[in-house]
Amino acid sequence: MSADRIITHRNLPYFELRYSLNNKKTFKTHMHQTLSIGAVEEGAVSYQVADHKEILTTGGLALINPEIPHSCNAMSPSGRSFFMLYLDRNWCEALQKAIWPVDKFVPFRLINLSDETKYSSFMKLMHDIMDADEDEDILEQRLIGLIAEIFEEACDLKQELKIDNMLLGQIRESLERDLEDQFSIEELAEKFEMNLFTLIRKFKKNYHLTPHEYRLNCRINHARNLLQQEISIAEVAIACGFYDQSHFHRHFKAMTTLTPNEYQVNFIQ
Repeated sequence: MSADRIITHRNLPYFELRYSLNNKKTFKTHMHQTLSIGAVEEGAVSYQVADHKEILTTGGLALINPEIPHSCNAMSPSGRSFFMLYLDRNWCEALQKAIWPVDKFVPFRLINLSDETKYSSFMKLMHDIMDADEDEDILEQRLIGLIAEIFEEACDLKQELKIDNMLLGQIRESLERDLEDQFSIEELAEKFEMNLFTLIRKFKKNYHLTPHEYRLNCRINHARNLLQQEISIAEVAIACGFYDQSHFHRHFKAMTTLTPNEYQVNFIQ
């Protein structure tokens, strides 16, 4: 006997759960806008996600990113029993942002997570959701915890952060150059194809200064070197990108507690 159940919770609208018992049907290649996590309770499944093929048996989780073509079919005429959990992409992205310093959805790097512990936790939670054994708050907390663990193991976070760090390093180097030029954060964001607010937030998180603050510090450090060479204060102000000598004086004193003249006099022979 074949049976299918679709379970949703009105107060937890970001997921849909399907339980299919003794299913012998053949699925054509299709896709979902949701992130999908599947597990077989009995039987085995041959499934394909984009160009990758896998065999799913008990003890493993099928991981399918949103909008990726896939198909899953039984390997035996007796069919298979399975759970398939569909999670709203925006909810997944919000969860990832809560646990990692990312600004966009990080996809799965695996299509098959072979992990007995996570499989057991997943199956227990799916049965509890289906049977409504616990109140929604507890189910939600368990779901958040489990999905976060799956993300930690199966998403390509290290690659995302590596790309971010390389890009931030390039932004920092750009801020250190051409200090006499006027600085535009909007032009910098456009140059590196980043959202303005994302750039500011990521840069400050990594370097503990905003891009403006970092560049100002670079200008002051450059000014110190020029002042030691006995270059006139007016020339130093221009070479370091300050509007005028007064503007330079104010920022130099704020960062060093000395005026440019008080600093320079220490190097005059």
